Formats: sequence, C-alpha cells, structure tokens
Amino acid sequence: MLDTPEARVKEPRAYFVIDGGITPDIDPCPERLATYRKVIEFTKLVGEAAAYVDQSKRELIFIKDGKFSVPLAYKAADLDRVSVSDTDAILSACADEIHRDQKLAILAEAVIGICASQPVAVRFRHLIANLGSVNEEVRNGYQLFASSFSYSKIRNEIEAARIDYLNKIHKTIIDIQTQLLGIPVATVIVASQLKVTSVCSVEFWTNFAVVVGAWIFVALLAIAIGNQWATLASISDDIARQKTKFQRDFAALSDQFDTIFVTLAGRIKWQRRFLGFVGVLAVVGAAVATFVAYRVTNVPYMSCWSGEVSASAPIPPAVTPVAPAPTPPSPVSPANTPTNASPSKPSPLPDPAPPTPAKPKLAPTPQAHPQP
Repeated sequence: MLDTPEARVKEPRAYFVIDGGITPDIDPCPERLATYRKVIEFTKLVGEAAAYVDQSKRELIFIKDGKFSVPLAYKAADLDRVSVSDTDAILSACADEIHRDQKLAILAEAVIGICASQPVAVRFRHLIANLGSVNEEVRNGYQLFASSFSYSKIRNEIEAARIDYLNKIHKTIIDIQTQLLGIPVATVIVASQLKVTSVCSVEFWTNFAVVVGAWIFVALLAIAIGNQWATLASISDDIARQKTKFQRDFAALSDQFDTIFVTLAGRIKWQRRFLGFVGVLAVVGAAVATFVAYRVTNVPYMSCWSGEVSASAPIPPAVTPVAPAPTPPSPVSPANTPTNASPSKPSPLPDPAPPTPAKPKLAPTPQAHPQP
C-alpha cells in the first residue's frame, strides 16, 4: 500500500492488505496499522510546520538559508523503527493552542537539524526513525522559549505596544494638521476678501475664484480625512489581531490587560468622531463663504458667463411700477400740461380776422387865428 504516493500522506478510504488481511475497519487494530496512522498524523503536523507542501512531488518544503525539501518516502519496514510514544508526545505538545505558532517553528527547526546531514531521498525515513530526538528538541526548545517570559516582561511588552499604537493613532491627526489650519482660511479670511459688485468686473471674477478655491480646499480635505479614516481602520484591525493572539498565548493573564485594549479602541473611536467633525466644519465654512459671496454679488452669474451683461454697465435695480393717483379735471392751458400727461385732442381754432389796414398818418392842418 505504501508504494502509492497518496497513501504516504493520507490513509485510503478502502484497502485490503493481503499480508495479515488488514482492512481499514479491522478490530482489533494491528500494531503496524496503528503505527502507520500515527505516522500519517505526524506527517500532517510537520506539514503545518513546513513553509508549504508540494502536493505534486509529495515533498515538505522548509525555508532556511534557501529551500530545504523532505520527500515523503518510506516503506512498511520503516514503520517498525517508529517510536509511538515519542510520536504521541510530539502530537500532544503541539495540540495545545498556547504558543502553537512557536511550537511549530521549534518543530521545523528540529526537523531541519536532524535531516540536514542525510541525503534528500532518505530524509523522511531518517526522521521517523529518530522521533525521540525530535521530541527532545521540541521539548528543550519550548522550555527555552517559555523561560524567556515573565509577568513583568509581558506587561512591559504590552505597555510598549500600547504606546506604539497610541502614537500611530495620534499621528492620523498630526498628518493633516496643515489642512486643519486652512479651515479658518476657507471661512473668515475668504469672506473678508469678497468685494461688493454689481457688474461683471474684476471684483466679480475675484469673488468667483475665491469661492471655487474654498470648495477645492474642502474636496482635498475630504480626501485626506478619508485616507486617515482608512489608516485608523487598519490600526483597529491590527489591535484586534494582537488582542486575539495575546488571549491565545496568555489566556491566564488576558483579563488583567483587557483595559489596555479597551482604551485603544476608545481612542480610535474618538479620533474618528474628531475627523468627522472636521469634515462637517469645513463644509459649513465653505457654505458660509458661498452665501456671503452670493449676497455681495448683485449680478446674475450666468449673465457674466454668457457675456450678456457689460462689464461697465451696471444693472438697474428693479423698480415696481406705481400707478399715478387720479386728479380732478381742470381747465389747464396746454402750456401748463405736464409732459408725462397723455396729449388731449386739439380743439379747432376760429379763423383769424383779416388784418385792418393801417390808416395813413396825416400832418396836422394849420389853423387860422383870427386877427384882433
């Protein structure tokens, strides 16, 4: 059966071994079949410790100073050299979730150290024949790893991680503090630069450019806030991952350090609220500047864009027409009639009288005076 490469990695569902009449459900289980199943479990565990498993070539690939391969090749006779007790000890040590990653790394180091001096083709056979050495390497390596931990050291590492995460969280605001200083520019200072105008002059286009600049600033600030928001999300995910890892590796101490992770989560939530407030404040400021520009610009924007309004001709203010008050009719000569009154129909004039000829002026006639 072991001549089949797949059977060296996984036990087939159905088989029959002529020598001994062995089947998968045989009871009681023969010693060699039990050893084979332990080797299959060990192979699976070593596969987790390896960098990856080449399924096509049935090889375990480790990475240390280059590629290190261990072909999964062994025979039935090699099963007689396997120590079941050492196999159980290795499987039991790595079954615990506490520090499992470190245990697998120690197991990988042990496999490489034991097989390095052997030819590639017989490395796995040499490995399962020396499981006692593997068990000892794993036990000693884990003891050395565990001895480097103490309560004070764990607490110092957690505090260092807390300070590092707080610096990263605060940096999300520091990175955009230049844009934050520009918010007053987009409101008060912008509004103070607006000029009253009623024609399409330089003042009109200056007001328009100032308002457009304020909204461009808001758009750029929104992009910066979105980027910092994504940074906070990444930091939050990293903190959650570290919390899960800490609870798995130090389950007995996890309750004593939960407040640190709760504090970090609260700080991230506060930073997100602050970024949201900054965004709303910038939009309100730009809106106020736009409103002020609308109030001080007494000319239709579209008229200036289309060129319908001259740059020098002011637009007359709209005047509501008022109906004149009625006046009683009175005989008023045409000379006294108001110019804005509607002209009346002229009455016919009588024919002028013919001119009277002038009488000639006669010289006075001398009168005779009587003689005394």
